[in-house]
Amino acid sequence: MGEFFGRWWRWMVGIVVVALCCGGGGWMVFRDPLTPEQVVYRYFEALADRDADEARSYLVRGPDEDVETVLLDDDTLEHEDYTPPDHLSIKELVPEENRLVATMQVTYQVAGATYDRELRFTRDYARQSWRIHRGWFSLPANTRTAYPLVVAGTLVPTSEFGHVPAFPGAYVVRLARNPMFEAPPVTVVAGTGEAPGLQLRLRGSRQPELERQVREHLDRCAARPDPEPVSCPFERVPDVDYPSTVRRRIIAYPSVALLVDGAELRVASGTPGRAEVRDSVAGESARPIAEERITVTGRLEVDGDRLTFVPD
Repeated sequence: MGEFFGRWWRWMVGIVVVALCCGGGGWMVFRDPLTPEQVVYRYFEALADRDADEARSYLVRGPDEDVETVLLDDDTLEHEDYTPPDHLSIKELVPEENRLVATMQVTYQVAGATYDRELRFTRDYARQSWRIHRGWFSLPANTRTAYPLVVAGTLVPTSEFGHVPAFPGAYVVRLARNPMFEAPPVTVVAGTGEAPGLQLRLRGSRQPELERQVREHLDRCAARPDPEPVSCPFERVPDVDYPSTVRRRIIAYPSVALLVDGAELRVASGTPGRAEVRDSVAGESARPIAEERITVTGRLEVDGDRLTFVPD
């Protein structure tokens, strides 16, 4: 009988060992489910460590939700053009009655600026760890353009949506290499809904050609005697009694900038110009009756190597 119980005991111990062992010798650890507070701190720690796989492990999305994940990877987070958030603080956690959904108000900083955000948490049953629903934000980079962008070192193809999902943080956006255009980089913060436009410049001799066409347009406008010449960018000064005919002299031309607006290239003034306005019947020595601002707007049409400025 004793031998039987000995064999029975060894058999039971074997079952326990098998139950505890997992795969290649690892131990199956039964942990308490992660709370929303633990999840959000681990999520932001993963971003600080630039570990996209770890960060994504705390997120969940809808079963039918199709998300462009081009920026949700290690290559983007590890790039020097990405700045992760820091100084996370939880302001409020509000669970719903079913205990399967909760909402959290948080604040954090990106490059010294403070942002308030609402995060939504979800789980399928009470003993499951919480996860952040989505957890990424819309990066307001204008991808509705024929010109691809490079965001934190990652090429972002053109898109009809005009934004791309990204982890919290700041991203340097650059124009992808383009034989005709160049632009200084801009920095955008995911989730802000605002982004400075890329200030395009034409490469080589193309920029001076555009500026020449803009100046020719302004010179033609200045030569017209109308107080408010149609399709001309002179800003009439309020509370000035303009005579029926005037004479204008441009004393400073505006700088010329290019903006990407969908598939269209918009021409705008970087720094406004200025023009003196005199009564056309007064002599050259007469004092100006007004000084007007000049702000150019229009579009640039490109046909091969031919550029044409079309004023609004």
